[in-house]
Amino acid sequence: MPSEEHRDGLFNQLEQLGSELKSLKRREKNLIRAVKELKAQLKTYLHQARLLDLTQDAIMVRDMSDLVTFWNRGAEKRYGWSKEEALGRTSHTLLETEFPQSLPEVQRTLITEGFWEGELVHTTRPGQKIVVASRWTLQRDKKGLPAAVLEISNDITKRKAAEQALIASEERFHKLFEVIPDAVLVSNRDVIMLANMTAARLLGMAGPDELMGRPLLDLFTPEYRDRVRLRTDLAVQEGEPLPLEKRKVMRPDGKMLDVETAVTAITVGEEQWVIRVIRDITRRLQDEEAILRKDREIERRAQKVEKLNAALSVLLENRDVEARQKEENIRATLDKLIQPYLVNLKETPLDPDQQTYVELIEANLNKIGSSFARKLDSWKERLTPAEIQVADLIRAGKRTKEIAALLKVTANAVSFHRANIRAKMGLTNKPTNLVSYLRLMA
Repeated sequence: MPSEEHRDGLFNQLEQLGSELKSLKRREKNLIRAVKELKAQLKTYLHQARLLDLTQDAIMVRDMSDLVTFWNRGAEKRYGWSKEEALGRTSHTLLETEFPQSLPEVQRTLITEGFWEGELVHTTRPGQKIVVASRWTLQRDKKGLPAAVLEISNDITKRKAAEQALIASEERFHKLFEVIPDAVLVSNRDVIMLANMTAARLLGMAGPDELMGRPLLDLFTPEYRDRVRLRTDLAVQEGEPLPLEKRKVMRPDGKMLDVETAVTAITVGEEQWVIRVIRDITRRLQDEEAILRKDREIERRAQKVEKLNAALSVLLENRDVEARQKEENIRATLDKLIQPYLVNLKETPLDPDQQTYVELIEANLNKIGSSFARKLDSWKERLTPAEIQVADLIRAGKRTKEIAALLKVTANAVSFHRANIRAKMGLTNKPTNLVSYLRLMA
């Protein structure tokens, strides 16, 4: 039989084996529980991975060496590389990433803050550059050490292009806004929201900023403010440009200007804004007033001239009456005082020369009182006394020798006077008969 000592040893071994068996069972239970937890986690991860594949955003997971460990279907569609092609590749090299700042700065922010977000430029497999809004989230292990980076990127290329187009459009608008020669104010119903430099200069401001936020009505003189408010309401209601109207605006220095304003309403988002185009017409009105003053002065002078013309017409008419009266008096005087003696002289015996002189005297006396005397005097004023005598004898039908005998001059002297008469009458080198011409002038 085994000794008592041997039996105690066996009992000790059995107790030790039982204790180890209990420990193994506990460990088995813990292991089974851990396996179940791992399976549940794996199921969750697989479910999450399937969900990540459903999103349209490009999602990747990188380790701390920037090697791709997860690549969803959104990334496949966005960039063109399959999951198998992307896994294990350096993401920044694969996508030729362009950063808004240096990569070390981005990584420092990620480690410090636990996340980073910004705009990146990626290159797709076909070589197209796209702009993405990228959000990075840092994952840490149980010890708190950086383990991986979750990167979610959304393609904003079209949005950026639209933003750039909008910026370019706004720049063009502002350039156009500033080069418009007229003053432009944009307001809501009460307050100025925008103004150009021309408006600032017109209204005595250093720049457009001084106008922004000011009450619109403060710019206009009191008598026009109700009308300005009414036009604002009307523009908003009708939504169409309103015709030009004259106003007065008042500068900070107290100077008032005459202006024309055109008003139209525009919709900005859900707000109604009103655009006023203002043109300074102070100088134009001054010029118009000056023209009106000149017109009034011209009219006044014209009336004065008209009165003078009327007075002159009366004076000339009286002068004509007086002239006719004088002519009639001269004719009556000649008929009563001279003609009787001339008739008596003609009845006395006369030699041929005397007869000629008497005929000339009678002819000239008859013309003194005639209506042709003025015409005769006008052409005779161009002749010398000797040329007048020769002209009278030529008109009486006397020849050169007869004229020379009557005037007691040589025939050459008479020919000289005849040539001068033709020259002064404008008949030189013309076939006009001098006798006929002088008779027509009589």
